[in-house]
Amino acid sequence: MQAVTPRSWRKAQGLSLGAAAALCGVSGKNPARTWQRWETGEREPSIKAVAAVEKASRGEIKAGTWNVIRQSFLSEQKTSSLDSTTAHDAGSSQRPTPDIELSPPADQYPGADAREVSRGVSSSSEHPSIAPEQSGAE
Repeated sequence: MQAVTPRSWRKAQGLSLGAAAALCGVSGKNPARTWQRWETGEREPSIKAVAAVEKASRGEIKAGTWNVIRQSFLSEQKTSSLDSTTAHDAGSSQRPTPDIELSPPADQYPGADAREVSRGVSSSSEHPSIAPEQSGAE
């Protein structure tokens, strides 16, 4: 008997993600999503779950299949990550960097509260670079 992938086995049996998960005893908050993550290689099932799936599939899904699926997923992720990094480094706009507004440290503005510092404003007359007309104090 040749090993098959969990997805091909599930589809050949006419099972939904949830039905396959239930048949194999997958539990938790969302068993269908858990099964889907296993199928794609996003996550690996526990040894107990691997044994349950192999039993439910009557040996069609072999234990080693999960490792192959996981390695394929990781390889795709690495390639995808490298592609987007290369595109970004080449000046592509595929992965734009967010505009970040940095606020000065609060200790640079003695007497200013955190809201004023985050807006870049201080009502403090103690800071020499802020004239009274800028701070609102008269």
